[in-house]
Amino acid sequence: SDGITEELLNLLAKIPELRVAARTSSFSFKGQNVEIPVIAERLGVAHILEGSVRKAGNQVRITAQLIQADDGFHLWSETYDRQLDNIFAIQDEISAAVVDALKVTLLGEAPRSVETDPEAYRLYLEGQYFFNQRSQESLLKAAELLQQSVAIAPEYAPAWAELAFVQLWLGASGGMEPGESIRLAERSTSRALELDPNLSLAHTTRAIRYVFYDFDFERGLAEYKRAFDLDPGGALGIGGYGLALKQLGRFGEAIEYQLEGLKRDPLMPESHNNLGTSYLAMGEWDRAESSFRQALELSPDYVGVRNRLTRAYLFQGQTEKALATAKQEPDDKVYRPSALSMAHHSLGETAASDRELQQLIEQGAEVGAYQIAQTYAWRGETDKAFEWLDECLEIRDSGLASVLGDRVFESLWDDPRWEILLGKLKLWDAWRAMPPAWGGPQP
Repeated sequence: SDGITEELLNLLAKIPELRVAARTSSFSFKGQNVEIPVIAERLGVAHILEGSVRKAGNQVRITAQLIQADDGFHLWSETYDRQLDNIFAIQDEISAAVVDALKVTLLGEAPRSVETDPEAYRLYLEGQYFFNQRSQESLLKAAELLQQSVAIAPEYAPAWAELAFVQLWLGASGGMEPGESIRLAERSTSRALELDPNLSLAHTTRAIRYVFYDFDFERGLAEYKRAFDLDPGGALGIGGYGLALKQLGRFGEAIEYQLEGLKRDPLMPESHNNLGTSYLAMGEWDRAESSFRQALELSPDYVGVRNRLTRAYLFQGQTEKALATAKQEPDDKVYRPSALSMAHHSLGETAASDRELQQLIEQGAEVGAYQIAQTYAWRGETDKAFEWLDECLEIRDSGLASVLGDRVFESLWDDPRWEILLGKLKLWDAWRAMPPAWGGPQP
C-alpha cells in the first residue's frame, strides 16, 4: 500500500491545479484511528483520498475513495481488481480517475508513473522510511537499502536522487567524512539528472551541495528555485531556498519562506528543525525551542536537534535544563559531547567540560570540526575556535555554511579574523549578488 500511496502523491502533486499534502505529513496518519476532519485540519486540505490494498496470490484489490473533509461526504469511490504485476498501470488508472472526480481542468493527460523493478521499488520505499527517522542508524540503513535499489534498477532516477539526499545528510550529521559525502552524493545526483533532468529532488541535492559544501550560494539558490519550479507543491525547494537565505544572514526572509514550506508539509521534522535554526539566528529563543520540540515530537531520534535545543536553553541562561537536554542527544560521537561540553562550561564545571571536549576531538575531528569550533567559541577560546573554523574551510565541513547566523560565535564578531573568514566563504559577494524576488509564491 505504501507504494501506490507514494506514486499517487507524486502524480497528483504534479498537477498545478491541485494542492497535495506532502508525503511525510500524509504518511504520519497511517495506521492511526484519527477522524477525517482532524486529519484534514492538520494537513490544511479540503479533501482526503483514502484506500486499502488487499492481496491474494497474484491478485490485488485496491479500494480508493475521495472524501469531502468538512461533512464526510463520499465524492467518489472505486474498487480495482488487477494482476499484481501490472501495478504501475493501476497507479496511472487511479490517478486519472481521481483527477476526473475532482473536476480539474487539465491541458493534457494526468502525469504517468515511472515504472521500475518491483523489488527495487520496495527497497526505495523502505529506504525513504528509514531516512525519515533521521537517526544516525536509520540514515545508514537508508543508504544501504537505496544502494541495493539502484543496483537492481540502475535506470530508476528517484532512487538515485534519494540516495544522494541520504549521503549528503550523512556528511552533515557526522555519519560520514565530508569529502566522501560530497563525492558519493555528486555521483548519485549526476546519475539521477542524467536519467531525469526534471527530477525536483535531484536539483535539491545539487543545491545542498552548492550551499553547504561548495559555499556557492548563488548557484545553490538557483538550484533550489529550479527544484521548486519543478515541484510547486513540494516543501523541499521553497524550504531549502529559505534555509539558504538564512545562511546569508537574511533571517526574516528565510523564516517567511520556511513557513511557506511548512504549509506544504506541516509534519516534516526537517522543516521544523531548519525553522528553529533561523529563530536561533534571530535570537527568538522561545520560538526556536518550540520548533526544535516539534521536530523531536515528529522524529524523536533526529540527530543534532537536542544539541541545538541545548544552545537555545544556554542562550536563555537555563543551564540545568540545557545539561539535561544535552544528555538526551542520541549522537554520542559529535553532537552530544559538544552540547555537554558547552553546558558544563556554563555551569562552571570546567573538568567535565574539558573531558567532553577532549572526547569530541578524539572521536569526531574528521566529521565534527564545526562542532569543535562551536564548543571552543562558547568556552571563550577564540584562537582555538578560529583554528577549527579554518579546518572546516579546508575539509569543506557543511556546518560552516551556517556560520553567519550562528550566535555561538558572537564573541568572535569583533575579531579581524572574522571578516577574513567571511571573505573566504564569499558570503559578502553572495549577499551583493542576491537575485530579485523570484517567481514562486511570495512570502
